[in-house]
Amino acid sequence: MKALGLALLFGVAVSTPAAAHHGGIIVPAEEEGVYSWEQEGVSGRAKVRFLSYPRLISVGGMTRLVFEVQSLTTGLYLNGLTPMVQILGAEGQGKEQPANPVPGSAGYYEVNLRFEQPGSARIQFAATVDGQPVQVTFEKPVGSAWSLRDPYVLLGTLVLGPAAALTWFGLVLGLQWRVERLATGSA
Repeated sequence: MKALGLALLFGVAVSTPAAAHHGGIIVPAEEEGVYSWEQEGVSGRAKVRFLSYPRLISVGGMTRLVFEVQSLTTGLYLNGLTPMVQILGAEGQGKEQPANPVPGSAGYYEVNLRFEQPGSARIQFAATVDGQPVQVTFEKPVGSAWSLRDPYVLLGTLVLGPAAALTWFGLVLGLQWRVERLATGSA
């Protein structure tokens, strides 16, 4: 029982991402360079940076999109905007959703979405800065729910898959041995 508990604790520890600070937002593994701003665009008087969590968007999974908005004239991060985010489909139109400001993080806005179709998603960020429209479109691939395109998923699968199989094999052998001992009365 103790070994099972330790195996469970190890599994949780290995699968939990480390937290690092990214402009006021907790971002997994930022210090190791796993996450960084994925794309950047300029429109009007603002620069908009974009990233998603998880980094690889999968169909049906909840995805957090984060945008950082910075003034090109002052260099300050812009608060108080009411940006809208729209996922553009093949027809060019999609549902608009407001991007909410991230508390305690100047110029950061986020929205949580589910992507329903695989392929390439165009993510449009729109706001008004100093009376001028700011509109930047980012493109991001949307894949299946489980993808070996990500090297970290591949590494985890190659390492933890055999380890989990070996653990289950040991558990089965241990239970079999215990049942045999109980059956023979030598418990």
